[in-house]
Amino acid sequence: MKVIDGLYFHELILLVLGILLFIAILVLLIIYAAQKRPVKELVLFFLVSVIMIGYPSIQKIVYDNGVITVEKLAKAISKDPSDGEQRNELEMKMRKMEKRAGKDPETLVEFGKAQAILGDTVNAERYVGKALRISPDFSDAKELQTRFNTPQVQIQKIMTEFEKNPENTEVKTELENKVSNFAVAPGSNASVMITASKAHALLGDTIKALLLADSALQKDNKNVEAAALKKRFSTNRILNR
Repeated sequence: MKVIDGLYFHELILLVLGILLFIAILVLLIIYAAQKRPVKELVLFFLVSVIMIGYPSIQKIVYDNGVITVEKLAKAISKDPSDGEQRNELEMKMRKMEKRAGKDPETLVEFGKAQAILGDTVNAERYVGKALRISPDFSDAKELQTRFNTPQVQIQKIMTEFEKNPENTEVKTELENKVSNFAVAPGSNASVMITASKAHALLGDTIKALLLADSALQKDNKNVEAAALKKRFSTNRILNR
């Protein structure tokens, strides 16, 4: 699976056809040589086969290097969460990588870890879920799924659905119920408080959202997202006076 992981379908077809053409040319070269016939007319087809094999191979190398870069950046950010430059680099790299049709469970788990480090646990769980569908007994994926299946992630999922369809009263009611039962303990980390802040904002309670954003910022004074939320809700309060 890793040999073709990350290739688009058309690139995979191009690779297979290129290999078949290359083999056919080799057979013809042997026949032509045995018959002492000129091989010049086969040169063009040989070059075409090389290009057909070469292009997907280059894309595969780029993809594999991207996976390695994602792993390195994720590890670096986990050691120093305040490094905004590396965080931005990881976000850009993940946007490029997720366009590729990755199906290797180990790679999907690494992508899940990277998304979790970026604070996107909804996408993190999506990657882990995909890894488990491909390899149901993959222990690393099972462990991560258990870790990601938290009230915070459940709320984030409902928030995503509600943002797509704000007129859906059932989803809104579900979000209200989840938020009302979502106890934000004083010792909760900034990520939990930010999720709660966003949820309250979606439901129209910007005062509570502001308080939670402020609490998140007190917990992590370098948290860019918490600072942005606090600024936004503070501005809204001033404008609404």
